[in-house]
Order: sequence, then structure tokens, then C-alpha cells
Amino acid sequence: MINIKSIYKNKSFAAIFSKVTSAFFTFLFLFFITKSISTHEAGVFLYSYSIMMVLVQLARAGTDNVIIKQLTKYKCVFFYKYIMLKISFIVILISLFLSFSLIVIIYFGGFPIYNNISSIKIILIFLVVSLLFSFMQVLASYFQSQLLIYSQYWSLGIGVSFAGCISCLITYYYKLDVLKLSLIFLLMCSLVMLTSIVTFFKYIKSIPIYDKKHRIKKLDSIGILKYTIPFSSIALIMIIIQQGGALLSGFWLNEEQLALISVAFRISTLVGFLFVAFCALLAPRISSHFEDGNISDIHDKSIKQVAISNLFSISLFIFFIFFGDLVLNLFGERYVASYPELLIFSFCWVIRSYVGPVGTILTMTNHLKELRKNLYFSALVILISSIILIPKYGSLGAAISSLVGSVTMCLANSISVKKELNISFYNFKSLKNQIYYLIKVFKLKIEDNL
Repeated sequence: MINIKSIYKNKSFAAIFSKVTSAFFTFLFLFFITKSISTHEAGVFLYSYSIMMVLVQLARAGTDNVIIKQLTKYKCVFFYKYIMLKISFIVILISLFLSFSLIVIIYFGGFPIYNNISSIKIILIFLVVSLLFSFMQVLASYFQSQLLIYSQYWSLGIGVSFAGCISCLITYYYKLDVLKLSLIFLLMCSLVMLTSIVTFFKYIKSIPIYDKKHRIKKLDSIGILKYTIPFSSIALIMIIIQQGGALLSGFWLNEEQLALISVAFRISTLVGFLFVAFCALLAPRISSHFEDGNISDIHDKSIKQVAISNLFSISLFIFFIFFGDLVLNLFGERYVASYPELLIFSFCWVIRSYVGPVGTILTMTNHLKELRKNLYFSALVILISSIILIPKYGSLGAAISSLVGSVTMCLANSISVKKELNISFYNFKSLKNQIYYLIKVFKLKIEDNL
């Protein structure tokens, strides 16, 4: 008999279940937004939400590494609280600086959608949410260091998405406007933050108050900043590449256009869901094979995941080709207009899956220098193409600029992996092995059923 409790406590199951739950609440939140407010209002809300997420990622970049490294040195409540307060203070300072920088950009007319008092109030509310969420990310790093998977993902995003769903349901029931939705969302996020704080104090109860064996060293704030700033720059580049024209379109598009492209972009990420999950799963294995000198195993031991990822991404892309307009219609009749953008964004994920986890391979095999060059070049391509295409072609131009950037990044990373490690997931031999593996799997499934 299967022990449900043991399955629930299994770390691999916890990670997969949390990822699926996170994706579910994210898209449920998106669906509720489109049903609770108008398309015009959704454009302001969704883009403000995207900006908030960017600020949070930049503010906490690199701090998870600091927390995990420091918490392994000592095991006492005093040091845990000291680390969390120190890192939280630094993260909030960075978040305040980024928020101020954004306000300056808005003041000088950088974002056309923030041209009235109501929209400005909304972005200010989201800046407050970014402070709360940044602090929650610090707590998530603590939970990660202690392998508390469910608490980690709750603080990383599930809690905020859940808060968003509740906020939208309240807004829909009472027929409120987007400003009130933003205020309710702020309140719900505050409650979610409180649950994370309570969970943190609950888990540190069983830890000794002081570590008598070791003398605790204080952390240098300037040193932490010097360590994390490079991570912030890399995080910014990755955000530009991953979100591409969908994020940069805010400099040119109006509220309704931003709503359409936001929905199309978020739905398209389903195509790359397995690819992203497999990259995280393969990362430690790739590092282990590289350290052991088994370079060929990096390809051979990853071929199964790449094959499954390709099958999933291509199948879902084909599904969107035939039924993408029906999927978009679930969010509202106006969102069907973003069907071309949905296909282009989805194809970006097909390309990333097709070339394999080349970015992860470069990261895990000490080829960060090549990866940085590729990322910087790809980000530059996206910026230039966005400046050229978005003002002329609108949301379609934003999607095309993302496609150009994705192709550039995949080609550059693939060439680097082939040159440095002689690994390729898209040559004839590799593709043949992927197809052979899938046929073998389906053949076994059919035989089992018979």
C-alpha cells in the first residue's frame, strides 16, 4: 500500500508538486484578472505586476547564495535571525532604490500608460507590494537552505498568486475597479507575508539559541552588495531575454495592447514548462558529469529529458496553432486578437527546447564567460529589434523581437557548447536517439496495456 505521507514528504515530489501548483495558480490568477476588470484596466494591472516581479528579481539576485552559504556555517537562532535581518535590510534598500529609479522614469514620461493619477496610484501600490515580496523572497531562501520545499514555493510565488486569485474574486463579486483590486491585492499579499514570517519562527524554535562552539562573524554589508550586484546585472539581462518584447513594449504600447500581449506571453510559457523544469533537474547532474570528466554523459544522460521536452513543446505548439484562438477566447473575446503573438512566443519556447539545455550546460561546466558574452549580445539584439519593430508594428513587433532574441541566444549558446564540449542535441544522431527513445517508451506503454 502506498504511504501518502511518505510521498508528500519526498523532496522530488514536493518540488514537482510545488512547480505544478505554482503554474496552476499563476494562470488561474491571469484568468480571474481578465474576468474581473476591463481589458484597458487589465493592461495597467498586468504590466504593473510584471514590473513588480522584475524589481523583486533584481533586488534579491544573489542573496539566496549568500543565505545558503552562511546558514551552513552555524546552527543557532541568533545567527539565523541576524542573517535574515541583514539580508532583508539590504534587499529592501535595493528595492527602494529601484523603485525610486522607476518613479523617475515614469515622471519623465518613460511609460505612456502611467499618464493619469489612477494608473500612477496603481504602480505605487505595486511598488509597496514589491517591498513585501522581496522580503518574502529572503524567507524563501531560508526555507530553501533547510529543504522546506512547500514553504519555499509558497514564499517564492504560490502565496502571491493565491492572494491575486482571492483579490480578483472579491473584485468580481463586488464589481470594483482596478485601483480597488490593487489595494485588495496589497492587503492579501501582506497576509501571505505574515504566514511566511510565522512559518519561519515556527521552524527556528527547535534550533539552539546560541552556537557556543563557534564565534559568529558579522557580515559586511558593502561586501554583500559587491557580491550580489553582478548577479543583479545578469538577472536583468536574463529578464530582457526571457520576457523580451513583452516587457519592453511598455515604452510604446497602450493599455489594451499591453493586456493582449501580457496574456499571450503568459499562456505561451506553458510550452516551455517541461523544458524549464528539466533544466533545473539536469543542472546538478551535468555538474557531476563534468567534474568526473564524463563529458559524453552530459549529452547521453540528458537525451531522455530533451526528447520528452521536445515532444511536449512541439505538441502544445501544434495545439495552439489549431486551437490557440479558442484558448484565448476563454480569457475574453478581445484577447483572440493576440493569436499571432501567442504563436510567436510559443515558437520561441520550441526553439529553446529543440537546442536543449545549452545555457544550463555552460553554467554547470565553468563556461560562464562564454555564457555572459552570449547573453549580453542576445539582450542587445532584443533591445535594438524592439526599438525598430515595436513602434512600427506594435505588439506583433514585440513578439518578433522576442523571437529574434531567442534565436540569437540559442544559436550563440549552441555554438559555444559545440565548440567547448562537442555536444549537440540537434544533429542527426541526437535527433535519431530522441525519436528512438520516444518510440521505445510508447511501445512499452502499449505492451503493458495489452
